[in-house]
Amino acid sequence: MRAPFRTARAILKRMEQLSRRILFATIPGVTHRKNLSAKILGLK
Repeated sequence: MRAPFRTARAILKRMEQLSRRILFATIPGVTHRKNLSAKILGLK
């Protein structure tokens, strides 16, 4: 019962990382109050 939930959560986490990387790379003038770590951007 818990395995599908964990799988879905892992997939959503990866999708969020990819979305952040795409948004911050493609939208000009995006500023963030503090630097985003490589872990947040999914680079690690």
